Amino acid sequence: MSGRPTPIPPAYNLRRYVRDGVDARGRAVKRFETYGAALAERATRIKTLRWQGEHAAQMVALALENCQHRQPCRSLACPVCARRRRLETGAAILEFLESYSVEELQFVTLVDPRDRSCPRWWCS
Repeated sequence: MSGRPTPIPPAYNLRRYVRDGVDARGRAVKRFETYGAALAERATRIKTLRWQGEHAAQMVALALENCQHRQPCRSLACPVCARRRRLETGAAILEFLESYSVEELQFVTLVDPRDRSCPRWWCS
């Protein structure tokens, strides 16, 4: 995910499928956020982190401030990078799923052990 993003073929572009409305289970769904909305959210997060004053918060704020289109920070705290990750991985997933029928599919959720969090008493 470094440098300029590769163009996503229209058939695999998640923005075509995620629209405002109600899903099949009755939940309200908002459309995919725009690049401008992600930039605005990043600015809000930087301001909030700067206000915190803690060293760790300052380091995250610095990473977000230095995030650029051609050199993304890839921080999980960055809404611009999160949007880009969702678009790119979503496109790859849609392309992969295209060769299967609905009847053939089974789904699981995979969590990278480095990203998990759980109560100390459970994970020790």
